[in-house]
Amino acid sequence: QSIDVGPSGAIQVSSAPDRWARVQRAQFEQPTAAIASNQIRVEIGRLVTGAVSGVTVTTTATSTATAGPLIWDQDRAAAASDLATSIGAEVFFDVNGNPVIANAPLLGQTPVWTVDASMSGVLISGERLRDRSRTYNVVVAYPSSVTGSAPYAPVVVADTDPTSRTYVNGPFGRVPYRYTSPAMTSSPQATAAATALLNRLKAVNAQLNVEAVVNPALDRGDVITVLTPDGTSERHLIDGLTIPLTVGGTQQITTRSSRPEGDVPTGE
Repeated sequence: QSIDVGPSGAIQVSSAPDRWARVQRAQFEQPTAAIASNQIRVEIGRLVTGAVSGVTVTTTATSTATAGPLIWDQDRAAAASDLATSIGAEVFFDVNGNPVIANAPLLGQTPVWTVDASMSGVLISGERLRDRSRTYNVVVAYPSSVTGSAPYAPVVVADTDPTSRTYVNGPFGRVPYRYTSPAMTSSPQATAAATALLNRLKAVNAQLNVEAVVNPALDRGDVITVLTPDGTSERHLIDGLTIPLTVGGTQQITTRSSRPEGDVPTGE
């Protein structure tokens, strides 16, 4: 914020981070151990509420994996995020300022809204961006043992959908992304983490920025259907959006994935 010290004395707020900024600032002052018998989702909540007290943690993540013998030395926010990734989940603060631990959103979810470019639709403008430089179609999740022995073999999850733009046997080629975390202690857990990561990493190659009529019910992680002027119907996973506070404002929606409708394998 900035404060005018002149006669008007106006206060202007240019940006306001949510409570995750407090988690980022609350660094560990000394090495801190996990409670090994706790489920990872419980440990995530403990780390977050250690920085932001008086909040209610909502947990819908389905993994029951336990934390094991973990020790964190400095970065509280990174520790919480890594724990969430290790079980295929995300941790964030909702619009009410309470932490949420939920399974990472997938493109296979049922679309909640349609953004239509027709004369009767709500799409005002849009821009499609493509970038191959940080796109991967294979995730290799491998153990990071703290005992000297590997608890499971590396898990490989690949984009095996022949209709996908990032199909491993297609022109895109095979581009692996390696991920490890000491919080992953079993093959099923590594598979869940790798699947969630693949859904995120293979989608970077097609992003869409949309300006549309405001729908305040939308939230990050929702899936929407976009009907473009050329008649293409695509599913998009919302990565970020704005809700204007002025009458007549429009909504900016950023998606991190774009695939033609029907281009979602069963079980994704």
